[in-house]
Amino acid sequence: MNQDPRLGFLGILYSHGKAWIGEELLREADHIRFLVVANHITSNEGKKIQASFARRHIPMDMSFSAEELGKALGHDEVNFVGIADKKAAEAYAEKALRKEPTNEKETICVTKGKK
Repeated sequence: MNQDPRLGFLGILYSHGKAWIGEELLREADHIRFLVVANHITSNEGKKIQASFARRHIPMDMSFSAEELGKALGHDEVNFVGIADKKAAEAYAEKALRKEPTNEKETICVTKGKK
């Protein structure tokens, strides 16, 4: 099975400091331009984080599992990946919009976000 190119792109962004996870993501939340969310967030804390970014009108992609995101970034599991770079966020959004959802759980929510 071929890896989705969005995962490879996230790996590159993360290794170059243009995408953040974990505490750094939360600390730098005001700089996030696009959020990739694991597609099975169930914890209350995870839902609060997701809602916080939704209130800021940050576009989101919920196409991948925590395991898929983690593998792309060199971790076991990752629930949130925030893209901080504006051009990178736009490029990711374009890739997401070109990709057809492959299952009912795959959700791509791209709206006009922060400038």
